[in-house]
Amino acid sequence: MTDSEKTEHIKKIVTAEGVALRKRYPILNHQNAIGAVILFFSLAGMITTAVLYINHQLSA
Repeated sequence: MTDSEKTEHIKKIVTAEGVALRKRYPILNHQNAIGAVILFFSLAGMITTAVLYINHQLSA
């Protein structure tokens, strides 16, 4: 088996497992949206903390 054949075989297995996981856990179909929401809340928390710190309402 050549390296490219091995690589293709691994890609097929990984893709098949990804499809199986998405069938088993349908929420994974919204993976990008979930990640965006987590990113947004993290950013909002960082901005809020920075504003409170700059206004001396939050101690170091």
